[in-house]
Amino acid sequence: MSRRRLLLIAYHFPPIQGSTGTSRTVAFSEYLQAYGWDVCVLTIQAKAYENVATENEILIPPHVKIQRAWGLDARRSLSIFGKYPLFLALPDRWQSWILGATIKGGRVIRNWSPDVIMTTYPIPSAHAIGWFLNRKFKIPWVADFRDPMLQPDYPTGKWQRWAFAEIEKQVFAHAKEIVVTTDGCRQMYLDRYPAWKKANVTTVSNGFDPALFSGTPRAAATEKSDTLVLLHSGLLYPNERNPMAFFKAVRSLQDSGFLRTINVEFQFRASGNEEAYLKIISELGIDSQVRLLPRIPYVAAIEEMRAVDALMIFQASNCNNQIPAKAYEYMYCQKPILALTDPAGDTGKLLSSVGVDSIAHLENSDEIEEQLMTFLRQLQIGKAFIVSEKDALRFSRKSLTGKISDVLTRAIGES
Repeated sequence: MSRRRLLLIAYHFPPIQGSTGTSRTVAFSEYLQAYGWDVCVLTIQAKAYENVATENEILIPPHVKIQRAWGLDARRSLSIFGKYPLFLALPDRWQSWILGATIKGGRVIRNWSPDVIMTTYPIPSAHAIGWFLNRKFKIPWVADFRDPMLQPDYPTGKWQRWAFAEIEKQVFAHAKEIVVTTDGCRQMYLDRYPAWKKANVTTVSNGFDPALFSGTPRAAATEKSDTLVLLHSGLLYPNERNPMAFFKAVRSLQDSGFLRTINVEFQFRASGNEEAYLKIISELGIDSQVRLLPRIPYVAAIEEMRAVDALMIFQASNCNNQIPAKAYEYMYCQKPILALTDPAGDTGKLLSSVGVDSIAHLENSDEIEEQLMTFLRQLQIGKAFIVSEKDALRFSRKSLTGKISDVLTRAIGES
């Protein structure tokens, strides 16, 4: 069989810093080669990213073609005194990329002749670009939803909701195949668009890439401390991953005297909203045990995750149809996991399926306090549960790429 060509449109791509979804796109673009696909990634110019790390460029596979289109962040580049017209942020702050990428994508299509286009959300302008290129060039289109798009409480603005709804409708009107990352999201879309066949909406987990762990140690190289370190690595969103109930639980454990019996530090790496969280932490008087840490390069973050005593997941009930990519990385780190999430949501179900039982609702400080006490006691005596490497490897992106290849093959009408 002759090799086939994929034009992959993705906002999140190295050297961007701070998005775990980036590694998913990178991994699929790399591993599709073994399935007979040549890949060209169409992304935005690096200056549009709020945070970059040039070290992340080593993650880009050498055989993958890269095309960077002009585009700007309206908040940083087009605002006056911090304000900018709403139309410059519909459907998102990078909407200027739609024009740049549509022009650049047209050139790629004329010169390189891809067999299929694949776009990946959570930046909706990527789907808008795919929609325009699909309509102009009639190339089969696969739409990937790393998260659900239009949700009951997201986005909140009237015009942004309208823009999200319009793009989502065009996706389901014109795409050949849909990819989602959880079964809950799959069912949501099948219910919302009943004309779609179940066979054309495929769940491909976020997963993780074991290759990114190959150069990082399993344990810290420094001398082991008497202090237990629990780490949350990545963003904490005010609504979807609000740490307030956790902070209150820590304060309550201080007041009860429990935390005087155990040396523990709760670390939050690259949480975002640091100024607001620092104020809350200070007001609660828990700053001796809760630390906010700055961003570090992705590979260094993986090394850190493998060195601490335990890892924490924060995921609110309003995200029950989502699983953070970090969850899969955590499982492969071979460290105990404290999951603050709804047990009935997709994240809770995933972790329960591999044996994790330290789960409490993120919104319930009493539940968190009780679960935290049990979890810390287990850590002290070395009895905290660790997901097996075999179970974690079920979610390797290298193996999941086969499902992506199958979806792309169906889209172009090959068996």
